[in-house]
Amino acid sequence: MAPAPPQELSAPSHLVEIMEPGDEQAKRALLPYIPHGTHPMSMSLKRSTVPEVYERAIDHFEFDFTGSGMTYEQGDSLGLYPTNPKAQVDKILKAMNLTGEEVLRMRPIDSNRSVPLPEVISARTLFTEVLDVAGWPKRRFYEMLKLCAEDPAEKAELEKLCSKEGKEDYKGYTDESYTYAELLEKFQSAKPSVGHLLDYIPDIKARLYSIASSSRMRGNDTCHLCIIKNEWEGKSGRPIVGLSTGWLSDLQVPAEGIKMVGHIHPSAVTMPETHKTPILMVALGTGIAPMRAFIEERAAAKRDGEECAEMALFFGARNRQEYSYEAEFDEYQKEGVQIGRASCRERV
Repeated sequence: MAPAPPQELSAPSHLVEIMEPGDEQAKRALLPYIPHGTHPMSMSLKRSTVPEVYERAIDHFEFDFTGSGMTYEQGDSLGLYPTNPKAQVDKILKAMNLTGEEVLRMRPIDSNRSVPLPEVISARTLFTEVLDVAGWPKRRFYEMLKLCAEDPAEKAELEKLCSKEGKEDYKGYTDESYTYAELLEKFQSAKPSVGHLLDYIPDIKARLYSIASSSRMRGNDTCHLCIIKNEWEGKSGRPIVGLSTGWLSDLQVPAEGIKMVGHIHPSAVTMPETHKTPILMVALGTGIAPMRAFIEERAAAKRDGEECAEMALFFGARNRQEYSYEAEFDEYQKEGVQIGRASCRERV
């Protein structure tokens, strides 16, 4: 028979303490948080590829890699690091009885993290840029809250959610896509330490987006993406937005751009060694992004005088308004790049 699960939390992997305002080391919290393995870049442009009143937001983004040292090939992806919405951060700060201005010192005690956390950081930065507080908890987070809850009614509800009898109730929570912050707000008597949250809430991970441009055509200092806003409804009808696409949708790009960090993720696709090889491409929605990179690469080769075979693109979308870059592809055809196109829903 399997042993019963523990009825008390084990010691956290980090000792977290609030630093005194006069502590000289507290100034380190003013330094920007830079995820491991990233490079500085800036978002230089954002524009919609669909009409303003269209039902789904689809945007074209341009990034400036100047001085970053990053280079890319066709088929590569760009990793972006979103931040949590202020509303979610405020929820978890309130639940933890914090203002966000506190400076935390985090010392590893028994940590198996491959990349260490910053030793000094503000509470707001930790919950905005490091921990995925707007993500969706697994069962182990509910188990942790159950052990922390002091209110009898809340503890009983959490015990049911973690039991076989509460399977449907647990599914109801997951169907609503409640976040870590929202669960801490709901079960107010559960007060885990910040150290425990470091163990039970994962870090924000990079979101990988297929690059929609060719470095041969545009140079390694310019990179394009095409992204659709990920929106859906919970079972109750409440609106839910994906973390990264919601963050991108809210960004307003000034003339000087927005400084951020990212990294290049290499492609798993092996392209033909010569442009004499015909290419058949199939894309759905914003899956057009890498296809645009392939088409631009071939258009650049054509301009350089290389012999280029035909390309065929089968594109699926709700309607023609989602056919991003159609005008560009028409221009490449005029230059002699042969692109045969077809749509699975509407004649293109």
